Amino acid sequence: MTVQDTVETINIDTAKLKLFTQAGKAIDFNADQLAISGTLTVHDGNDSSANVDNAVYCFIKKDSSFYYKMNLVEMLNTRSYCVQADGQQKKILLSPHKSINPQLMLPQMEKLVASLKEERYRVVEMPAPEGFRKISIINPHHVTCKEYSITFNSVTFKPIEVFIRLSNLDDPLNSKMDKTIFMKYSEKNDLNEATLLSVERIVAKTARGFKAVNGYSGYEVIEIGH
Repeated sequence: MTVQDTVETINIDTAKLKLFTQAGKAIDFNADQLAISGTLTVHDGNDSSANVDNAVYCFIKKDSSFYYKMNLVEMLNTRSYCVQADGQQKKILLSPHKSINPQLMLPQMEKLVASLKEERYRVVEMPAPEGFRKISIINPHHVTCKEYSITFNSVTFKPIEVFIRLSNLDDPLNSKMDKTIFMKYSEKNDLNEATLLSVERIVAKTARGFKAVNGYSGYEVIEIGH
C-alpha cells in the first residue's frame, strides 16, 4: 500500500475577506490621502531595544507629501524638502525631498490578500466588543507575516485596532522571536492637513540659511545636501 501525503485544502471565506479589505482601506498607507492618529505598541522578540509601549503617533498623507510623528520624533516629507525633528535632542535635519515608503513597518495588505490561497492563510472572525467586528488572516507557520487582524466599527467600517504578528526572518518557526505590532486608532480625527504638511511651520528661510520657528525655536537646524 502506498501512503500518499495529503494537502489540506484552504477555503477562503470571501464574505469575511471583503469586510477585511473594506476596513483596511481606511489605513492604507499607499492611498493618495490618509489621516490617522492613536497609539502604537511594538514588541520585538529578537531586539528588545526596538520595543515601543503605547507611543502616541499621528500620520497624514496627501499625494507625495506626508507627515509622521511618534512621541518626540517627527518627519515631514514634501515635494521640496524632508524635515526630521527630534524633540529630545532639539535638532532638525533639513534635506531635499526623499523617496520614502511610509509603510516600512507594515506588510502590504493588498499583496497579502492577493496571495491568501498560495500562502495558505485562513480568514477567520474573532470575538470583538459590541458594535464592532474583528477579522483576521492567519497562518502561524508563515515565514514573514503570521497574522494580520483588523477590529472595526460594524457600521462605518472604521478601524479602531490593528494587530500584526511578523516572523523573524532568521528564525521564522520560533514564535518567541516574532515581532508584534498593535495600533489603536482614534475614532475622532482633528488632524489639520494644511498645517501639518507645511514646512514653514517648522523652519523659515533667511539670508543665512534656515532657522527653526514657532514651537521649534531653539532647535539646531542641520542642512544636508543643499
